[in-house]
Amino acid sequence: MKRMRLILVAVFAAMCLGAFAQVEKGCNSVYVQWNPSSFVSKEGDSQSFTGFSIGYNRTINIVANVPLYAEIGGAIQYSFQSEEVPVTSKMVDWYGFDEKEKLRDEKVSLLSVKVPVNILYKHQVPNSKIAIAPFAGLTFRGNILGKIKTEYNKDVTDRIPKVVDTNWDSDLNLFNKDDMGNDDVWKRFQIGWQVGVNVYYSSFYAGVSYGTDFSQISQNVKIHTTSVNIGYTF
Repeated sequence: MKRMRLILVAVFAAMCLGAFAQVEKGCNSVYVQWNPSSFVSKEGDSQSFTGFSIGYNRTINIVANVPLYAEIGGAIQYSFQSEEVPVTSKMVDWYGFDEKEKLRDEKVSLLSVKVPVNILYKHQVPNSKIAIAPFAGLTFRGNILGKIKTEYNKDVTDRIPKVVDTNWDSDLNLFNKDDMGNDDVWKRFQIGWQVGVNVYYSSFYAGVSYGTDFSQISQNVKIHTTSVNIGYTF
């Protein structure tokens, strides 16, 4: 047993020395990211969004001879969700529509700028070009543009009696109280957390993370995000 302990200590020491010997002062990286998200309400309802980001990070060593880093960057993210809305049950009863007919298309889109701030530990696998780096941190996100675009199925609307000449299609600004109402208007600024891991091979890396917002984007709604990225360091 004593001999086994000595072997384990020696292995651990070798791993630490290997990591310390290859500590970098820091690096830059650029990346692209896939961001599948869920907008989750307090009542339990959720909507799935697809998102993509492109960004830049700067990684700085914060403890001498230890591969512990602070990472800060910036990225632009575009998220969207499309939905086909069928005719209502009243329209089926009153006008004889097929319940499978499409009433309208709705597309929600959101353009954001985000600033992730992480603490990262980068372990270099001995005698290889591979490094594994778990991380955790915060993301500050500013929402720039957001809208709901609605396009009605003209084949359906033309068969509905009109009392007045009405434009069915609409574009709503998600940040405008006149469009959304006080309860449903979206907020411009979010703070969230994330945890994840990156795997590096030479100058390339891939990673995955998961996080949620501390603050609500609208009343009783928070964003949960999984992020999958590939990048290049220099």
